[in-house]
Amino acid sequence: MTYRREDDVEYEAEEAPRRGRRWISIIVILALAATGSASAFLWRAYGNNFPTFPSFGSTPPADAGDKVIVQKDLQGFQQQITAQTQAATQLLGSQQAEIKRLSEQMTDLATKLDTLQRSVTSLHVTPPIPIKPTPIPMPPVRKKPVVPKPAEEPAAEAPPSPSPLSR
Repeated sequence: MTYRREDDVEYEAEEAPRRGRRWISIIVILALAATGSASAFLWRAYGNNFPTFPSFGSTPPADAGDKVIVQKDLQGFQQQITAQTQAATQLLGSQQAEIKRLSEQMTDLATKLDTLQRSVTSLHVTPPIPIKPTPIPMPPVRKKPVVPKPAEEPAAEAPPSPSPLSR
C-alpha cells in the first residue's frame, strides 16, 4: 500500500460513477412492470367486457317506462326504510324507558340497602347491656352430727371413771 503525500502535484480526484441515472432507470422499469401487471389483472378480471364510459361510447337513452318502474321501486324502498326506522325508534324509546325504570328501582334498592347496613352497623356499635344472672341460693349443707368416739380405756393404772349415766 502506498501513501501519497499532500505535496504531490500529479494527484487527481477520481470521478464518482453516476448513480442518479441508475436509480431513475430502476424506477422507470418498476413503474412499467406495475402498469403491465395491473393491466393483465384487469384483462383477466373483466375479459372483453370493460365498462364503457359515457364520453367514449354511445348508450341508448333509458325508456320512460323504465324510469317509472325505477321510481316506484325507489319509493317502495324508501317507505320500507322509513317504516323500519320508525319501528327501531319506537323500540329504542321503549328500551330507554325500561332502562330508566330499572335504574330508578336500582337506586331505590341501593338506598334501602344503605339504610339496612347503617341500622346493622349501629346495632353492632352499641354494646349490649350485660344481664347479670341472679345467683341461685344453694341449699344449706347439713353436716352430720359429730358423734364422740368412745374413749379408749386407759391403761390399768388409772381407775375407771364413773359413767355419766350412773349418777
